[in-house]
Amino acid sequence: MFKEGSVFNPVHTGRCSVLLVSLGLVLVAPTGYAQKSGISGTVRDMNTHLTVPFVNVYNSRTGEGCSTGIDGSYTFDGSRTQEEDSLRFSHVSYESRWISAGDLKKNPDVFLTSRMIPFEPLTVTGNREFQPSLKDLPQTMSIMKSADFESKGFSDAADLLKSDPSIQTQESLSGQKTVSMRGGNPDEVLVLFNGVRLNRNFDNQTDLSQFDVQDLEKIEIIRGSNTVVYGPDAFSGVINLVPRFSRDYSLRFRQEFGPYGSGKWGLHFHQEAGPAFGSASYKTGAMSRPVKLESGETKSLINSENSQLVSVGFRLGEKEADGQNLLKVNWLRMHSFYNNQKEEEINTGNTQVFIADYQGDTWFLGPVNLIWSSRYLDEKFDIAQSSLTVNRSLTDRANVLSLSKSLDTRVFSLTFSGMVELAEVRVGDGLFTTGKEQRKNSELGRLHTGFATLLRHDLLFQPSTVEAADLSLSMRFDSFDDDRSVDYLSDARPIDIPAGKRHWEGTVVKFSTGVRGKKDEVYYFLFLNFGKNIKFPSLYNQVQRPFGEEEKQFKLVPEKNESFDFGIKFAREFSGHPLYSGWELSTGLFRNWYQNKIREIQDPVSPVQFFDNINTASITGLEAEASVFLLSRKVSVSGGASYYNITEKLAFPFKSAHQRNLSATVDHEGYSILARWFYEGEQAGWVRGGETGLAEVVLPSYSNLDIHLSKNFQTGAIKSFLSLSLRNILDTEYVYQGLTLRDRRFYLIFGVQY
Repeated sequence: MFKEGSVFNPVHTGRCSVLLVSLGLVLVAPTGYAQKSGISGTVRDMNTHLTVPFVNVYNSRTGEGCSTGIDGSYTFDGSRTQEEDSLRFSHVSYESRWISAGDLKKNPDVFLTSRMIPFEPLTVTGNREFQPSLKDLPQTMSIMKSADFESKGFSDAADLLKSDPSIQTQESLSGQKTVSMRGGNPDEVLVLFNGVRLNRNFDNQTDLSQFDVQDLEKIEIIRGSNTVVYGPDAFSGVINLVPRFSRDYSLRFRQEFGPYGSGKWGLHFHQEAGPAFGSASYKTGAMSRPVKLESGETKSLINSENSQLVSVGFRLGEKEADGQNLLKVNWLRMHSFYNNQKEEEINTGNTQVFIADYQGDTWFLGPVNLIWSSRYLDEKFDIAQSSLTVNRSLTDRANVLSLSKSLDTRVFSLTFSGMVELAEVRVGDGLFTTGKEQRKNSELGRLHTGFATLLRHDLLFQPSTVEAADLSLSMRFDSFDDDRSVDYLSDARPIDIPAGKRHWEGTVVKFSTGVRGKKDEVYYFLFLNFGKNIKFPSLYNQVQRPFGEEEKQFKLVPEKNESFDFGIKFAREFSGHPLYSGWELSTGLFRNWYQNKIREIQDPVSPVQFFDNINTASITGLEAEASVFLLSRKVSVSGGASYYNITEKLAFPFKSAHQRNLSATVDHEGYSILARWFYEGEQAGWVRGGETGLAEVVLPSYSNLDIHLSKNFQTGAIKSFLSLSLRNILDTEYVYQGLTLRDRRFYLIFGVQY
């Protein structure tokens, strides 16, 4: 219904060209104050005082105009503008404001009041026009924008995502953070970086702890089964991390102080030169958590990490204004170290991702989207328990090439997408007991090819209760060819899957429809989609077998899913009302029915997991969110709740069947206060420990309160912010030593940029 962007070119950096009637106007130099000097200023949000990019500035009498740059600055050099002329400042997310040129001359800084835009469209990746996106398959969705989180005390992307009522964050003692959605498992959530898959081939999960929110423009959250469009990983949903390619600074520094003597700091650079632009960032940090043993001795859990991100872009040809003919390159590197002195456990990991993304015309296909990505993971793991020592070395490599092409006619739009992936996983496991050693080296190669087709038909109506509707039919085919070799280096050969080749393939189809319109100033949008999905055993699933298992044939089969998803959203905006700004209400009902669900089981004699299939499982859920905006959106109150019925809880360990949250935000003249209360239902699962090697752990229901305080400052070209984040501040009956998501924490963060 509404589309981001502006009439004028947002790519330029704030210098606006003037529309001259003729060269003679410049030579004659007509009268008027504007001929003496132009107007330069900055556009800011009325409440947060953050700068607002891509605002249109327009003089309707003369036709002259410009737009603000990424830093919110504008230069209006209207040669024919008179002091009595009114200039219009307009942006799709803000209420338009008319200001006379004379007043702007006296005070060129402009403050705009944000407005509520119902049902803002979501396109996965910043400007990806040639890939299937959410506008093609209606889903329950939300966007977390940088303006809402960049100056608050969120440590990383996972820390931010847990504020969503449908998302549950899992944090291991090693510091790795994964997220699950709608009661599913972390390996059912597809994590993208600007539309490119980040899930490891090893276990189909992504560690979100090292993604710095300062490098993100926004986070797109797509709930529901999306395997048709995005591949066989998105059983529960999709999270797309959209990086910043344009920034309102050249240099930024950020420092964080936290509990357990922890500290993190980051340095960010950005520069533009003609058609090229680039940025680089570096983040590092460490933490040491004390853990008391039964003997009274104190040990430490030591974590350290560092990450680097380099992004470079080139605008090619003459189509940079609309986002086409654009080449973007990203290089991401992450390193982590963990030392658990209590369990004598050490874990180190290195991850690198390289992405080259071209959007534009080709010599025979026309506009296409071509992406090549390369991922590399290197991880080592050692643990000692009494007379047992286990170690593991892992390398995970993958190269992916994908191509997307869209065709539009008067009747329908058609999108084709194809991809080829070459992956390799090498795993070396060692088991050492008194006088005996067993070692196994496994290597798997995978060739994955996938093709997707999406057909969409749009129906537009005259202004009425129903304004638009769409029908979408999508189909996807995937083929996997796996080649496995095994090398045993021990006297007693452990039992495992025999070496050899395996072939998997499957086709899925999905139907979607959406309707939107307006009734008595209330906007609405409803959607329905259903279809079948399929998920194939990962390379990790296939190499995991316990030592000492009795010899038997072991064979995982693909996991199938039938999904149903219905949602509706209402919104109302009160323009100009002194108290009420608007409200939003959304609710959704879904059901995922699983066949041959792949389940994770812990080996009692090893910290290594293995997997099997269970016949059936299902998750039925109801989700609801509501928001009220007051005082020109200075104050917002939001609440959300989710309820899940999980039939086979062993297949979905440590998942809360009930979650609720309530938050209130106040933004005023650069000050921001966010208070968030949350509740998580009981969770249960199995972990290492106990006399048999496994112990059942039940985490009781839990509720607590987080508070974020922040203030933005600006002195000339220097901007800064200061934030204080208080986590889990209420006293609880239970003490969770080392369970970082439930212990009390305090963060002090400050940053400065130029």
